[in-house]
Amino acid sequence: MTRSLLREIISISEAPLAVTFLGADVQFEEQWLTMQDMSKFSAAILYPNDIHQRTFHEVYRMGVPLFMPDSRGLYRVQRASNWGYSSYSGRLRGVTAGDALDFWWDSFSAGPDVVIPLQQFADWEQFPEVQRFSSLPDLVRQLLEADLESLHRKMLETQAEAEFETLSTLALEVAAAFR
Repeated sequence: MTRSLLREIISISEAPLAVTFLGADVQFEEQWLTMQDMSKFSAAILYPNDIHQRTFHEVYRMGVPLFMPDSRGLYRVQRASNWGYSSYSGRLRGVTAGDALDFWWDSFSAGPDVVIPLQQFADWEQFPEVQRFSSLPDLVRQLLEADLESLHRKMLETQAEAEFETLSTLALEVAAAFR
């Protein structure tokens, strides 16, 4: 349904956008691309199906500008399609059902007061330059107005800084171990 709505909004607005959907319109008829092929896109729209989404990290690392629904949009999506981490029926040690850090809720009945605060722990909330949209018309507007090249550069800079900090810390720890 999202694909049809987005296609219609782009058509009505006569926006000069070419949108390619990965995956087919029929569930389980997926179109898989190599990382190299994915890196050629000027932007990506990601509707994550888990709080720790590998695809998020892969696309961010490539510097492909990412557009994602805002917290309310993600809440609405997870109600329609159960998220992986909310369906395992597991618990963190010391956390009981209904606690503030109870990540395993009934995604079909839990309210926004339960789900939205937990999104702060999602990977995409920790990285700068991730663009959030509140609606499909807002997404189209942002895609048309965004400086995609600038976002690309900033994402790569963030990754380079994180890599440098991590390797520097590791080098110090290894050096300390041999003293």
